[in-house]
Amino acid sequence: MNYENSPAISGEYKNLLCDVLNERGISDKRICNEAIDAFSKTEKHLTVDDFSFLLQEKGINIDKEYISLVLSTFSEYGFARELQFEGEDFKRYEHLHPHTHHDHFICIKCKKIIEFSDRQLERIQDALMFQRRFKPLFHKLEVYGICDTCRAVSRKAIPIAFTKEDKLVTLHKIEGGLDLKRRLAALGFIEGEDIHVIKNSNFGPIVLEIKGARFAIGRGESQKILVYEN
Repeated sequence: MNYENSPAISGEYKNLLCDVLNERGISDKRICNEAIDAFSKTEKHLTVDDFSFLLQEKGINIDKEYISLVLSTFSEYGFARELQFEGEDFKRYEHLHPHTHHDHFICIKCKKIIEFSDRQLERIQDALMFQRRFKPLFHKLEVYGICDTCRAVSRKAIPIAFTKEDKLVTLHKIEGGLDLKRRLAALGFIEGEDIHVIKNSNFGPIVLEIKGARFAIGRGESQKILVYEN
């Protein structure tokens, strides 16, 4: 479901943008063309400062007031989308592509922005709007949380032997020989995989579940399986 119609970066479209910017005070067509090319080649969510630095790398130095004008014009004419994420008092701009609509995961710690697209989610939204006879103009989905990298930094990995029963954990790594790593990997013990601790008493094997399959792991081996508690 794509509500934005992003025009192709054709010579005709470039001329249109440059004519508009010329009317708004940016008469140097080289600056306009360089700005369009630089913006179209980045996948980042740029602030005015980010775009200023990007242009400086190309030898273009213009006031941030004009850079803001360029970006707002791009947004006005469908070349960019203007964003303002929760907790930020400044705007970001991303290049609009003529492909499927996407949404964002935003890490509240490192400010990483992860784009994602899910056809099933879009179909559900379409169906709900059809049922309610609602005509969409645009939409956005922003999910705020903590990315995997930041979670790993803030958490301490422990042996799965020390976890409680009926606990969901995430595999960090396996400490042991190559044979153990290969054998466990074949069973689905992959870094980042969720593991459900079914049984963990003070003696005997630990019963674990991965993707619906259950395994009994000896206590010695369980000391070498490091996990993060969720």
